[in-house]
Parts: sequence; C-alpha cells; structure tokens
Amino acid sequence: AGYDVAEAAPPPLEPSAAAWLDLVGHELRGLWPLLEAVGSDGARRFLADALRAGPDAGADGYAGALVARHAVARAWAAFQERHPLLLGPVSTQPPFPVGRDLAGVEAVAGILGSLQLTVTVNLVGLPSVAVPAGLGGGLPQGVQLIGPRWREDLCLDAAEAVEAALGTLGPVDPRAA
Repeated sequence: AGYDVAEAAPPPLEPSAAAWLDLVGHELRGLWPLLEAVGSDGARRFLADALRAGPDAGADGYAGALVARHAVARAWAAFQERHPLLLGPVSTQPPFPVGRDLAGVEAVAGILGSLQLTVTVNLVGLPSVAVPAGLGGGLPQGVQLIGPRWREDLCLDAAEAVEAALGTLGPVDPRAA
C-alpha cells in the first residue's frame, strides 16, 4: 500500500509496564472500597489478584511512576521521529481461555505481561488502532498500529490499508449490516 516497512526495536517496554503497574495499582488501592462494593464476584477476584500481582508503590512510588511516564513518552517521541508508525501485537499471547483472568495471581500477572505494548500505548497516550489480522487455531488474531501523539490519522489510514489487503475477518461484515 506504499508504506516503507522496516524492522525496528521500539524503546524498552519494561519501564512503561512497571510505571503503569505502580500508577494503576496505587489508584486501584484507593478506589478498592468503592469497587469492591459494586463489582461482580469475578471482577472482585480479578482486581484483588491484580493488586497482589503488582507492588504497593505508595505515594512516593506513584510520584516516581509519573516521572517515569514522562521519560517513556520522551523516548517514544524520539523513536517515532524516525518510525512514525509501529505495527505490533495487541498481546504477545493468543487469546486466553474464558476464566483465565480468574485463575489466580500468576494468571493475572501473565495476562498483564502479555499486554506490555498495549499498556505502553495507554500509559503515554499514543493513538493506536487494533486491526483483525487473521485466525490462529480458530481464534482471532490482531495487530495494533501505533502512531505518534496527535496523529490518529496515520493509524486510521494504515488500518484502512490493512483491512483493504486482508478483507473482512469477522463472522459479520459490519458494512453489510
């Protein structure tokens, strides 16, 4: 579709995943009494395991994670000056079976670990779009296209090109509805 495709390694994902866990964990711990009161059994189990999967960073760790988020955003901005679009996985694991997110702390940690690129995108506010890319073992597979801040247009244009090349990959063609 006219895109110049090159392999490139984005900035390391571990710092952004750690900062995200510290930020979300701290905020979730503060909101836990409210969430526990209204959440379903499954939601309460998942959130409790998610809290146990990450450290309690406290207020100092939360402030440090805010600083780390700016460092991650700066690294991504520099990377995307050379590579304005990144094609990557939504998850590094196939879709997990129903109930896997309720199978304990290790299961939740594994799921969160498989989403490091998605977590990074959300942490620093980068636009992205997930696009179906095929089936693997009868399960849907997808990729995400990630652009620099404020460049949703690049993501949407590239997503349109992927969809035009691969066709409709779902059981229902939304254009026919």
